[in-house]
Amino acid sequence: MPKLILKLGISAILIWVLVRSFDAESLLQHLAHVSIQGPILAVLILFALSLVQAWRWTFVFRAFRRRVALRKCWEIVLIGLFFNQTLPSSVGGDAARIWRIYRAGFDLALAAHSVILDRLAALVALLLLAAAGLPMILELVSGQAPGWPIVAIIMLGLAGWAALLMFDRLPEGLRRWRITRAAALLSADARRLFLHPRCALPVLLISACIHVVVALVVFLLARAMNIQVDAMTCVVLVPPVILVSMIPITIAGWGVREGAMVTAFGFVGVAPDQAFVLSVVFGLVVMAVGLPGGAVWLATGRREARAGGLSELAAGVLKPRGDRPG
Repeated sequence: MPKLILKLGISAILIWVLVRSFDAESLLQHLAHVSIQGPILAVLILFALSLVQAWRWTFVFRAFRRRVALRKCWEIVLIGLFFNQTLPSSVGGDAARIWRIYRAGFDLALAAHSVILDRLAALVALLLLAAAGLPMILELVSGQAPGWPIVAIIMLGLAGWAALLMFDRLPEGLRRWRITRAAALLSADARRLFLHPRCALPVLLISACIHVVVALVVFLLARAMNIQVDAMTCVVLVPPVILVSMIPITIAGWGVREGAMVTAFGFVGVAPDQAFVLSVVFGLVVMAVGLPGGAVWLATGRREARAGGLSELAAGVLKPRGDRPG
């Protein structure tokens, strides 16, 4: 609870600081002129992406020689989105996903690793997209702001990924602590996913496609607000914005995302108040996408209660708990 209150407080302070720098009437005018068709279409597109995200998760499981029904993955992904994006809860979406897949029959460590590596795949693809767009980003910020912080974030992120892949190769003496033993197990599973092309390529390609579509959704919302930016600019600018908003100091990135959006789109001449409203509308769209997960959470909870929590195992959807794959 204290952590949740702290995150809520930081989000509120960051948004308050930004709002104070704008004219309230101008913000309301921008909101009033948003074409409703744009946000509705954005919600539908992002909801469809949740199915694609679930599909990516099935490839993560294949790296562990496990098969999970796409329907089951989609249910759990929707529940995770509800906890992550819609419900200001102290129970994170990743924790909800881990618990659900564990209750469905997986070993707890394997359940946790599948969720962590699914998230890591999304992060790595985001870093690679940001790196690909780096020349254009540096050209945009030239003379307006130093470009080295963006380069540093990308390089540190990729270096952290490489370090994780090699962590279990460290000397045995470093594994006497529980946290290092856990990190070594995660490292071995990360190599099982990322160093095998049959698993890594689809996971990273799906992740990259998701990020590109999210950027195009931002472009769609910008057009609904009559903001003059092109699609390619959004594809280049949005990944670094999402990357910064993933810093876990606020609720669902609120406040951090708005500041990053104002800064990034300011480089291409978008007015700060317009960029702020664009970010808020995008955040509200993401919250709306998470709402169906609440209904799924309630429905599956009742279903599992009636079936004694064994419906998935009885149907043979998931393999029961057991030894880790070799």
